[in-house]
Amino acid sequence: ARLALRDRTPVTVTVATRYPSEGRVRIAVAPATRKTFAVKLRIPAWCREASVRVNGESVAAKPGGDGYVAVTREWQAKDSLELNLKLEPRVLAGDHKNQGKAALFYGPLVLAADEALLGDIGGKIRDVALASVNPAALEITPEPAPDAFKTWPEAQVYRVNAAARRPTPKLKAGDPRPIRLVPFADAGARGNLYRVWLPLLAPLSANILAEGEESRSRAGNQIGSLNDESVTSIVVTWDQQPAPRDWYSVTLDAPMAMQRIVFMHGQSYHDGGWFDASGGKPKVQVKCSVEAEWETVGELADYPATTSTNDAKLQPGQAFTLRLARPVKALAVRVTGVPACGDDAKQAFSSCAELQAYAE
Repeated sequence: ARLALRDRTPVTVTVATRYPSEGRVRIAVAPATRKTFAVKLRIPAWCREASVRVNGESVAAKPGGDGYVAVTREWQAKDSLELNLKLEPRVLAGDHKNQGKAALFYGPLVLAADEALLGDIGGKIRDVALASVNPAALEITPEPAPDAFKTWPEAQVYRVNAAARRPTPKLKAGDPRPIRLVPFADAGARGNLYRVWLPLLAPLSANILAEGEESRSRAGNQIGSLNDESVTSIVVTWDQQPAPRDWYSVTLDAPMAMQRIVFMHGQSYHDGGWFDASGGKPKVQVKCSVEAEWETVGELADYPATTSTNDAKLQPGQAFTLRLARPVKALAVRVTGVPACGDDAKQAFSSCAELQAYAE
């Protein structure tokens, strides 16, 4: 950077660093003539240890109230600064909608799990949990990024001691399962599902459908999930086309008895995102076997009186429930309804935050 002091003296500043893959930042300060002025170095709030050296000699690195260390001296060409910011892992326990989850950081980076990095064991992000909120136990360790995530020469991923949240063909629930996280800026780059807030290891939910395989009538343009027990990772069916009906389903490995089915609305947009209930409320259907036809077992009677252009003030994550008079043993469950068009009559779509089922 070529800058100028208030008296118009030119100053060239050259920065050489691999930050944020390492914490060392080297700065060459070269005024056109000897001048006394301050070079201010920002010490980030997350950094617990920082050091500053001028021409190899240590100087005080305590930041002022503005968060900057001011190094004031007579500067001349070939002077150099070295700022070292200690990069450390941090864990933030969630609250409110993120209760029971945690987010991981490394230095300035927010980290995310990406399904493209789940390794040989594969599976889905919902199969992974954190067994601790203690950074030492998680052993968050940087390592070179694989080619698919090498967005710059020094790119890194971060190995974490996670655990299997659900049993898989290779693991039992609770077994250690190391995973690799990526900086949030690189998450989802290959179109895979990604997540910042990861669940803490706990007994599995009573939600039967959390174990199943999800699908929907149209892929839509949101990377989310309808059975990951998170109301913020929604899915939609938006594809700029109309459709007579939409549906959201979950299929299990084997039939299970269920008596209460819950559908949670995703999000309303100006051009749709909800079901049009003017011709009937959304229906709940089940399949008892692979070969069986879908059978309607009821409707979401508490779903509001929406129209194709009016969402009746639906709220994100709002839940609607069908309680059956007696349990039904089903292999698959789906909710189906007429998508809304909002202010764009040339298309129609709906959304879903969660589809759940319970034994009672």
